[in-house]
Amino acid sequence: MELSRKDNTINFLKWTKRHNDLWRILYTPDCKEMTPKKMKMIIEELLNEELYELIFVMLTIHRNTPFVSDVLAMMFNDLTSNRWKNEKVYIIKRILHYLP
Repeated sequence: MELSRKDNTINFLKWTKRHNDLWRILYTPDCKEMTPKKMKMIIEELLNEELYELIFVMLTIHRNTPFVSDVLAMMFNDLTSNRWKNEKVYIIKRILHYLP
C-alpha cells in the first residue's frame, strides 16, 4: 500500500528513532562501519518499512565507497542490457545528456 507523504514522513522519523545507529551509518559519508553486509541489512530494513527513497539517498552518500560504485556499475550494466534492444537510442541520448 502506498503511504501518503505525511505518513511516510512519520514512518521515516519513527524508523530513525528506532534505528539511530543505522541512520547514523546511512547518512555519514566514508563511514568505516559501512560494509556490504551492513548495507544489505539497512536496505532490507528500509524495504520492509517502504522507505525506498532512503535506499537511493544511501547509495548516493556512499557512492565513492568502492563496493557501492561497483554495485552501481553492475546495476547500470544490467538495466542497460535489459533495455538495449528496444531503447538503445534513448540510452545513448541520456548518456550524451549527462556528459559535461
